[in-house]
Amino acid sequence: MTALPYQPRSAVFYSTGRNWGWGAPDYVWPRAAAKLAAQNIPVVAVVRPAILDRPEIRALAQAGVQIHRQPPLVYRRGKISVIKDYLLRASLADGALRRALRRLPAPHYFIEQAGAYEFLDERLLLESIASSQASYDVVFRSNQPSPPMPIEQRKRATDFLAGAHRTLFNSSWTREITELQLLHRFSNAAYIQHLVRFPHEHPLPWPADDTLRLASVSRLDCHHKGLDALLQALALLPYDAPRWSLDLYGHGPDEKYLRGLVAWLGLGERVHFHTATSDIQGIWRRSHLLILVSRYEGLAVSMLEAMACGRPVLRTPYGGFAEWISAGETGFVCRAAEPALIAESLLHAFSQRDRWPQIGQAAHARIRASLSPTPESVFLEPFGFASAHYPTPESHT
Repeated sequence: MTALPYQPRSAVFYSTGRNWGWGAPDYVWPRAAAKLAAQNIPVVAVVRPAILDRPEIRALAQAGVQIHRQPPLVYRRGKISVIKDYLLRASLADGALRRALRRLPAPHYFIEQAGAYEFLDERLLLESIASSQASYDVVFRSNQPSPPMPIEQRKRATDFLAGAHRTLFNSSWTREITELQLLHRFSNAAYIQHLVRFPHEHPLPWPADDTLRLASVSRLDCHHKGLDALLQALALLPYDAPRWSLDLYGHGPDEKYLRGLVAWLGLGERVHFHTATSDIQGIWRRSHLLILVSRYEGLAVSMLEAMACGRPVLRTPYGGFAEWISAGETGFVCRAAEPALIAESLLHAFSQRDRWPQIGQAAHARIRASLSPTPESVFLEPFGFASAHYPTPESHT
């Protein structure tokens, strides 16, 4: 780890993710912010507008955390962006955030990203860290294959990440693809997890149903979650396959298309749409197998929650697959989000259906053994409130 320049005396939780609603990481960092505030440590949280009205954010404000809206992004492209940048610097909201950050004593920044290199476009964030010579951690919640980065951009990213106290990854896959893109190995890497939000001391009872109840719990997003490929795969299953049904839980930009695709493929009697729900245990009281065929993934909380309920998972080998899924032991692995491969993997899983309760028991045991009940403690380490011994992604493989 990079040595801290000082003992931090204040904290900044700075979200760079934009255009996202409330998500799994948002159940973790507010718990850390609240614990720091309870120790009379000044805390500033810079959050996206979509979550400002969440009760968890309002509770932070009542606990003394300063809540600020993200400043708008300005991409430097020509004279118009220069003028816009000047106007933003002069705006009241931008100025209020600058003053709040400037007043903090010996701050430590936690940069919460939805993607991998969002910090590069956060002008105010980078300027504030540089001007105060603050320490910082960079959190990687997701990444995806991409064309090679321009050399100058790659150098900026590598230099900034090398100066971090820690680069926090939610899976070995996320770390490995990031290192490959940057051609840089991280010596300051550590591991961060999600929170399972319900008691899971014991697996749920196995559903008594002759139909194989498959479930997908995710945003209805074809490119990311591979749901279009899943529906095409289901249409490829032979007529003599064991009887199955699929329940899709969630909402998202591609719902209308997916409903049309279900009709197009003639799957209307077996595929059913449901609104997003917080009753995760209710889903798994009536369902047998989670299907997660993402084209890329960070660490899917739906996988952790299904396993915590004692259900096997069939998923593609991205994101946190290696840390949690052992093929045939705690779940099933499909090589890629391609319809023919998904259909092949489903038929293999169907052939093992008598073992699904046993596999679900093993999945639950893996969660109990490896998932931290206090994932927010990773944010407390720079302040000396938690053990500094956090696992690296490699220790989970």
